[in-house]
Amino acid sequence: MKILICSQREAIKYLPEDESYGIQIFSGYLKDRNKEKLMEHPKWVYIAQYSFDDTYPGDPMEREGVYVLFNKKIAQNLLEEFMQHRKDSKTLLVHCGQGLNRSPAVAIALNEIFKLGENTQKLIDVYEEMNGFVFNTLLEEARELRFY
Repeated sequence: MKILICSQREAIKYLPEDESYGIQIFSGYLKDRNKEKLMEHPKWVYIAQYSFDDTYPGDPMEREGVYVLFNKKIAQNLLEEFMQHRKDSKTLLVHCGQGLNRSPAVAIALNEIFKLGENTQKLIDVYEEMNGFVFNTLLEEARELRFY
């Protein structure tokens, strides 16, 4: 499966060339602002949307309830939806606000868990700023669900 990791600005202009699975990651902090949808196109197999912030446990803003921390429930929903709807997809597009932290963590974890065909270590090397907490939480939840 081809993997595209991008910013929201890039993603909303994207038109799938083949059957594609989209994952949109929005800020939990910003609530309903900046939730632009991907362009409608018949080649979208499925588009999933999640809201959480680029934060880690113990972040003062997370502790004060300002940021939404990625958690096991979000990880489980993301993994189960992907497992259920990815079947005919040839491309996976994952975007967050800037395409630097959350979306690479999700895309690289899905590549590792479901053996999508990309070299996980190369992706990690390219996206050095990925959110390690999101990545590790997905791997841990995949082990618990016996996907990995």
